Amino acid sequence: MNRILLLEDDLLLAMHYRSVLEDAGYLVYHDVNVESAKETLTEVPIDLVITDILICDWDGRPQSSGGLSLMAHLTLNQGEKPKMIAITGTSPSLNLLQHAENFDVDVCMEKPIESKKLLSEVLRLIGPGSQEQGSGNA
Repeated sequence: MNRILLLEDDLLLAMHYRSVLEDAGYLVYHDVNVESAKETLTEVPIDLVITDILICDWDGRPQSSGGLSLMAHLTLNQGEKPKMIAITGTSPSLNLLQHAENFDVDVCMEKPIESKKLLSEVLRLIGPGSQEQGSGNA
């Protein structure tokens, strides 16, 4: 079964993405901060990381160690790194997707992302999900 790590701090959006991906047969692990995402990566073989670039802390302010730091971690510390999709809903003037490209991400996407488009990219990168249903950590 293909395993996906979803790093997304918007819980409603994460629930939507997770539901779409699990319905397609993928096993999805969801984390809301970079440290817990790194732990998941050490504990579980992950095929694809979908990460928001700008992760906010408990009071809504952007963390200095957002999705870009997870991308850097994967690029520098993993032998065989998983495929990566970088997503953002911030102003295009911040050029965050351009920064993500420096970490050799496979796909950059701007929010809002249509479910069909997300599934299409996931399928292209890691193949189809399994028919077995299941879910990773909350």
